[in-house]
Amino acid sequence: MPSLSELAGTESVEHVVVFIADSLRFDHLADPVRDRGVTARTISPSTFTASSVPSMMTGTYPAAHRVWNFEDVLPETPPLFDGEHRSMVTQHVWEDLAPPKRPPMRTLRLDTELRPEDVHDADSSLVVVHDRGAHGPYDYLAGDYDDSPSFFSALGDRPEELRELYARGARDACDRFLDMVDQAEADGRLADTLFVFTSDHGELLGERDRGGVFGHGSPMCPELVEVPTVFLGAGLPEGEGLAGLVSGVDLAPTLLGAQDRPVPKHVDGVDLWTDSAPTDRIVRSEIWANTGSVTYGAGSAWTDEGGLVRHLAGRFRRLAFGVDRNLRSGAQAPANRAGLPWSVPSLLRLYGRTELTFGDPAVERLREAVVTDFRSGDAEYDVAGPDEDQLAALGYVE
Repeated sequence: MPSLSELAGTESVEHVVVFIADSLRFDHLADPVRDRGVTARTISPSTFTASSVPSMMTGTYPAAHRVWNFEDVLPETPPLFDGEHRSMVTQHVWEDLAPPKRPPMRTLRLDTELRPEDVHDADSSLVVVHDRGAHGPYDYLAGDYDDSPSFFSALGDRPEELRELYARGARDACDRFLDMVDQAEADGRLADTLFVFTSDHGELLGERDRGGVFGHGSPMCPELVEVPTVFLGAGLPEGEGLAGLVSGVDLAPTLLGAQDRPVPKHVDGVDLWTDSAPTDRIVRSEIWANTGSVTYGAGSAWTDEGGLVRHLAGRFRRLAFGVDRNLRSGAQAPANRAGLPWSVPSLLRLYGRTELTFGDPAVERLREAVVTDFRSGDAEYDVAGPDEDQLAALGYVE
C-alpha cells in the first residue's frame, strides 16, 4: 500500500487542520466525509478522552505517557506543538496539554457552535480542533437539557430516540468539518492543506451483547475502540480506503512527517505520510479509571481480525465498578437501568471475565502484545484540572 505522500503526489504540506469529533464511532462516519478523502479504520489509544487525546498528540500509548484523568497533564509540550503558529481549539473540557510553565499553545475555548472562521487562520501551520462530536448529551445543540445526567434521566427509557439523537450529533459534527473544508477550498487553500477527520473513542449505544449500556470508557470493546480517520485535501484522492490497521498514535508522527518535521524516535505510532502501516500490525488501547475507591483497568491489542482485552485488578472490583458506573452513578445510568434485568448477564460477563476475545484474532500473538503493568511507576504530573462544573455537565463526575 502506498504512503499518503505517494497518494497525494507531494512530499510535504504547508498547513494541517485536525478535527477530533468526540465519541464518534467508526460505523457513524457520514458518507460525505468518507467520499472526500482516504479513510482508515482506526483503533483509539484509549476509550476515554483524558488518555486518548494525549496519545494522539504525542504518538505514544497511555502506558507510556500515563495521563489517565483530566487532572493529569503531560510533563512537556508535545513536539507536534513546538514552534509558532500552532494552536488547539476546543469545545470540550480539554484545555491544557502541558503545565502552565511550559511554552503554551494558543488555546481558544468555544462555548457556542463551532464556525469555520474560528479555525480558518492563515497564520496557523497546525490547528487541532477538539469538537463536541457526538458526545452526550446527544441533543446539546438543541439545548433542551443542561447536562448529560438530566438528558439521560429524561430519555433513559427511549433507547431508539437516544440512538437517533446520537446519529444526528455525528452527522452534525461531520457537517461542521466539511464546512471548514469547503471554506478552505473556496479560498484556494485546499491544495496546500492536509485535513484530518478522526475521533478519540467510540460510544456504546445499548448493544445487548455489550452489556446493553450507553456511554464510553468501559467495558472495553470494539464499539469503543473502532473510530474513523479520513485524510483529505493536499492532493489526496477521494473515496479511497487505506489498507491495514491504523492507530490514534499514528496521528502525531503522520502530521510531523507531512510538514517535513522530525519524528521523535520514541513514538509508538507510524508516520503514515512517509511510510505505510505493516499489513500484520498489532495496535493497542488502554484505560485506567476509577469511581471513588472502585477501579477499572484494561489493556488490549488489536489486528484486522479482531482484538483481545485483558482486564486488570480483581474480579470483584471490576464488577463493582461496572455496576456503579453503568447502573448507579454514571450520567448514562438512567438509560442503562432501563435495560434491566435483561442486560445484567451480559454486563457481568464483560466485567467479570479476565480476558475477552472479539472477532477471530491470533490470540497467543495478541497476548504477547497486551500491556498490563501500566499502573506502576506513574510519573509525577503538575495539576491543571478543568472546571468541575464542566466535567459534571458532561457526566464525568457527579
